[in-house]
Formats: sequence, C-alpha cells, structure tokens
Amino acid sequence: MKSDFTLDLPFRAVKLLDISYLSAIYYIAALYLSVYVDSIYGKFDQAAAEKKSTTRLIAEVCGQIAVMMSVFYIVRNAAEFIPSPFHGIAGLDHYRLKELAGGTIFIIMFMFYQRNFKTRAEYLYNRISP
Repeated sequence: MKSDFTLDLPFRAVKLLDISYLSAIYYIAALYLSVYVDSIYGKFDQAAAEKKSTTRLIAEVCGQIAVMMSVFYIVRNAAEFIPSPFHGIAGLDHYRLKELAGGTIFIIMFMFYQRNFKTRAEYLYNRISP
C-alpha cells in the first residue's frame, strides 16, 4: 500500500505550482505599485528635509506608511479574486490556499522597491538618534 505522502504527491506538486503562480503575481504587482507609490512622494530632498521640523517629518513618514498599508490591504483582498490555472487539478482548491490571505511576498518586494521611503525613514532615524 502506498504511503499518504505518495498519494498526496500530485496534489502537493500542483499546490507548489499554484503558490509559485501566486508569488509571481504578487511580485509583479509589488514592482509596479512600488514604483507608482514611490513616485507619488517624489525623490527625497535632504536640503528641504533639513528645513522641516522633526514632527513634520514624522507625519510625512506616517502618511507614507498609511498609503503603503492601504496598498497592502487592497492587493491582499484583490488577490482572492484572481483565478488560478491550477484550480481543480489533482483536487486543488485555489481559494483555500493559505498564501492568498498572507501576501508576504508582496510586502517584502514592495518594501524592497520603496527607495524614496527608505531614504526618508533613514534620514529621520539619523536625525532623532543620539
């Protein structure tokens, strides 16, 4: 008699393909949305930042974080409606995939490409650290 793992092998293979498919979608969305959100705030200008109060800089960083969190929320919820070409193969139910609710790949890649935000946050950190 075959083991449970051997019987589940086709299902697991299709599930890995589906997770890879979802990760690719998250990556592409992160790349484009990150560039768009980064462009909304424009390139960080240190000379202009030096003229602003620390409170103002904190407010700007918090505002940018709020925009990013809104993007995370929208993408994570929108991902649930994207059909999968692997749905139904080997018994896979794409809509029960745990990775649909997470979006970890999206968050990591989105933050990776937030160049202006990282520069702004690092400047603020250096400004308030002793």
